[in-house]
Amino acid sequence: MAVALAVGLSASVSSAATVRVDVSGVLWDVTTQQSSFDVLQTTLMAQTWWGNQSVATAFATEVGDQLGYLNSSIYGPYFAVSNDSIFDYVTYLSQNFGVVGPFGTPTTGTWHYAVATRVPAVPLPAGGVLLLTGVVASVAVGRRRKKRPA
Repeated sequence: MAVALAVGLSASVSSAATVRVDVSGVLWDVTTQQSSFDVLQTTLMAQTWWGNQSVATAFATEVGDQLGYLNSSIYGPYFAVSNDSIFDYVTYLSQNFGVVGPFGTPTTGTWHYAVATRVPAVPLPAGGVLLLTGVVASVAVGRRRKKRPA
């Protein structure tokens, strides 16, 4: 039963390629999920651009056509920004008109929506700090030995 449920869920949401974009100095991995707003609502409402049209426009601009024109073959992935009981409002790249939005689409329709994950900053590993400390200590000991009379 669990296998059947997992297979059923994977059939209702599908993902695509991932692109890395820089929006306001922050790196993001952006991919798409194909399903209805009703199915993806929790995921879409957790996106950094939810409720902010200018952020959605910045993401749509940076992603451009890198993920393809997946919606109706002429629109890029939808960056959902808000919804009401009938429509979800999205921003997207159009082949003919550039970045467009907000535009209302039925919440029950199956579309390709953009989903982003922030790329974590790469910290200096703890081992690197220890190595650096060891190098500094070695240099200090070496200088000390040079200064002593023989």
